[in-house]
Parts: sequence; structure tokens; C-alpha cells
Amino acid sequence: MQDFQQSLLFSMMLSISFGPIALIVLRQSVLFGRMSAVPSALGAAIADVLYAAVALMSATLVSVFVFQLQGLLIIASIVYLFYLGVKIFMSAGADISVSQQAGFISVFALTITNPLTIVAITSYVFANHSGGAAVNIPAFLSGFFIGSFTCQMVYVLGGGAVSNTLSGRVNFKILSWLSGFYLIAFSIWKLHHLISGEMMA
Repeated sequence: MQDFQQSLLFSMMLSISFGPIALIVLRQSVLFGRMSAVPSALGAAIADVLYAAVALMSATLVSVFVFQLQGLLIIASIVYLFYLGVKIFMSAGADISVSQQAGFISVFALTITNPLTIVAITSYVFANHSGGAAVNIPAFLSGFFIGSFTCQMVYVLGGGAVSNTLSGRVNFKILSWLSGFYLIAFSIWKLHHLISGEMMA
């Protein structure tokens, strides 16, 4: 029971912070409705659980994976966020189609390549389960999934509430412009930190 409670609390604290993934889920719910955003929320939650499971089964392997491929993962995440930001920004004046919806695969891929997610989850697992103590794996992973998915659903429901208050096409254009600008700015900020870190190394 303790493994469930601890992983539940940690995953909720990790997922409740408003970042690019939360913005994508929120925007999806606003533009296409709550039900269309559920797969996106599910993709983010499953990606979190996957890293928690791998970290539990092979802490050494995860540690090597994170440190050796961290640069590539950061670059992949930056490129995808920038592309997504430009796409959202440019689509503000166009008709919204089903093909523009974010889904399970895209959000899962973004979460799985997010170095902040990787480092946070693996660090938590190492810190709490590195002493050789027995771990209730089903309870631990269930807590991780429920906590992450619950917080993602907060953005789904919040997006639905925002959608009900917005009226007219102009509001949705502004939302797309702001969303796209945020993702572009965030990716540029991450790139700046990456370059600054390499120059100082």
C-alpha cells in the first residue's frame, strides 16, 4: 500500500506542472472536445508508467541509457516541440480538421523523449528503491498510472470548461496563436540552455 501511495503522490506532482504536454492536452480538449483529448492524456500517462517500469526492472540500464542518450533525447524533444508549435501557430487561420488533432501516439512520443520526465522518474525510483527492499510492482505502477492519468484528465476537463466559455472563431484563433507561440518559445529556450551547457562543458 505504501508503494501505491508514494508513486501516486509523486506522479501527481510530476504531471500537475503546466508544461508543453499539458498545453497540448488542454488545447485538444478546447478545440475538439473532452473525449478527443482522452487518448492524449492516456499517452502521457502510459509513457510515465513505462519509464517507471523500466527503472524498476533495470536501474543500471536506465542510468546508462539516460546519460548516454540524454543529448539526443533533448534534441528530439526540442525539434518536435518547435515543429508542433509552428504547425499549431500556422493552423490558427485554417479550418480545423481531424488530421490536426493530437492523439495517443504523438503525446506518447513527446513524453517518452522528454528528458525532464526521464530524469525525474528514474531519480525517484533510484532514491526510493535502491536499497534492495522488496517492491510491490503492480501497486507501484498502478499508483504511477492513476496519478499521472488523473492529472492529465484535469487538463481535459479544464479544456472542456474553457471551450464552453469561448464563443466565435476569433477566440479559437487566439488560442492557437498563443499555444503555438508558447511551444516555439519553450523549444527555443530549451535549445538555448542546451547550447549554453555544451559551451560551458
